[in-house]
Amino acid sequence: ESAAYEPGTEAVVSEISGAGIDGARLGFAVCYDLRFPQLFRAEALAGADLLSVPAAFTRQTGEAHWHVLLRARAIENGAYV
Repeated sequence: ESAAYEPGTEAVVSEISGAGIDGARLGFAVCYDLRFPQLFRAEALAGADLLSVPAAFTRQTGEAHWHVLLRARAIENGAYV
């Protein structure tokens, strides 16, 4: 993967609207990013109220890592994940 992909250089936050959440700010991440709390901290400091982390964890890794890390990122940043 490192031969074909490069990491981003900034935390991305965007204002969203609809479904009763007008004006909320959404932070973006993907799967493996969940292991790096500094990304979510940067998004929270940039104003994110919601943090999104789409991924495809298996049942085994989901139970061992996914659920715990999602809760940790939410608690650390006072945001919904």
